[in-house]
Amino acid sequence: PEGSPAVMRRRLVLDDKATPSELVTLWFPLDVAEGTDLASDTPISIGAREHVQMVKQLRPAKVVERLCARVASDQEREALGLEQSTPVLGITARVLDASDRIISVAEIVLPGDLHELEDSYPAV
Repeated sequence: PEGSPAVMRRRLVLDDKATPSELVTLWFPLDVAEGTDLASDTPISIGAREHVQMVKQLRPAKVVERLCARVASDQEREALGLEQSTPVLGITARVLDASDRIISVAEIVLPGDLHELEDSYPAV
């Protein structure tokens, strides 16, 4: 739940020209992070989700995403090297297990002038 203690990991993703392309922040509840390498400052050799699955045997069952076009925070603007008026797309994803317990929360910030999103889903 929001406001609960959590372990945070953050990384700046660069494109093939070494330009900041996205800012990814992951939060893991303390009980999920306990006994893993998530609190370490060193990179994990596999993805954080795979690490949690391997070490804790926690399996995601559902992801709930929220997308929002907005103005970047000062910290995001600095990390991504954005001009004051550049919009961003913020994606917040809650990863839940089969009992709807939060395994992790991811926030991805994409500069609006670098990204275009496309989605596909059944029309049923």
